[in-house]
Amino acid sequence: VDATTVQEAGSTGTDWRVHYVIDLASLQCAQFELTAATGGETFRRITVQPGDLLLGDRVYGNPPGVFHVVEAGGAVLVRMNVSSLPLFTRAGQRIALLNRLRTLRIGQVGEWPAEVHLNDARTLGRLIAVKRGQQAAALARRRLEREARRKGKPVGAAKLTAAGYIFVWTNVPRRALSAAAALELYRVRWQIELAFKRMKSLLGLGQLPKSTDASARAWIHGKLLVALLIE
Repeated sequence: VDATTVQEAGSTGTDWRVHYVIDLASLQCAQFELTAATGGETFRRITVQPGDLLLGDRVYGNPPGVFHVVEAGGAVLVRMNVSSLPLFTRAGQRIALLNRLRTLRIGQVGEWPAEVHLNDARTLGRLIAVKRGQQAAALARRRLEREARRKGKPVGAAKLTAAGYIFVWTNVPRRALSAAAALELYRVRWQIELAFKRMKSLLGLGQLPKSTDASARAWIHGKLLVALLIE
């Protein structure tokens, strides 16, 4: 699950957002939704069937989205950041995420039981993490700093520390998906980025030549129809 933006001619921001789901078994579109720029990225947009496993990046890692999937009988494998998906022990104590991550050596995979809470509801899962090598960590921190300069905001120390790790949360049981396999599976999420790249580079989805809402929607839906026909 991911989203990509489409800009109108002359625009410097996001005008439209295409929310997209691909089936990783077939690499074909399973669902999409077109919204204005204000349409946020969330698992709650997705129709979930029992037994589905939804993969999402950091923006999808929040309790309401997780519970939307779990309550429909699905499972998630989602990237995390340091604040948007609070994790708790079975005793109800907040997990100090960075303290757990600091126990890892470079290349070491760690996992810990971790609950997600929403109001009075709880769902049990696992925090899974691996420590990046020095070069990969440095590249990730430079990307954070560039993005921060672009937005005119400083990068917090916690984010810089967290950039040295890749960490996800999943409620798939260990007997069905080991920690190492979960991290490998998350890498397959990159296929949706390649789908967006194909639509923008080959079909010209990226820059929108229309300015009225009705014509913009028709143009974007036309491009998506071509993409589906190619599939």
